[in-house]
Order: sequence, then C-alpha cells, then structure tokens
Amino acid sequence: LVDCAEQRPAGVLHLAGHPTATWFDVARETVDALGVACEVRPTTSAEFVRPAARPACSILRVTRTDTPAMGDWREGVREVVASLKAAAV
Repeated sequence: LVDCAEQRPAGVLHLAGHPTATWFDVARETVDALGVACEVRPTTSAEFVRPAARPACSILRVTRTDTPAMGDWREGVREVVASLKAAAV
C-alpha cells in the first residue's frame, strides 16, 4: 500500500495477492488455517442468491501491470488466523 501511495497510479486499482483466487479458494484456505473440520463447497453466483446483485465472475486478481505486488494471499490468511487465535487465548 505504501508503494501504491508513493507511485500514485492513475485510475482505480484493485489490489490482490497472488496467485489468482476465487472466494471458494479463500474460504477453503481459511478453514484449513483454522484447523476445523468443515466442508467448503463451491457454488456459483446464480446458485447463491443474495439481496445484492453479484457479478458472474468475481475472481480476485490483478490485471494492471502498474499495480504494486501484494504477495501470496494464502500467507496473509494464515497470518490473520494465527493472530486471531493468539488474541483469543
């Protein structure tokens, strides 16, 4: 984020870690990091009806070449889960 503030790229940026991920990938990684026995099943926006309209494809990815690198999102999930577990003790 500091790189982004210093570079001041024009327009709207979508910052996301790598590799590309779906919300299913994020949910599965979170459950794995928590170490709980929970089945995470994929679904589609059409099957998962919500009050607000959802995009047909909501993959978390960066498409602009001038977007700062954010690192591996899976490491971020593990760090956040570990921090929350430590705070709950």
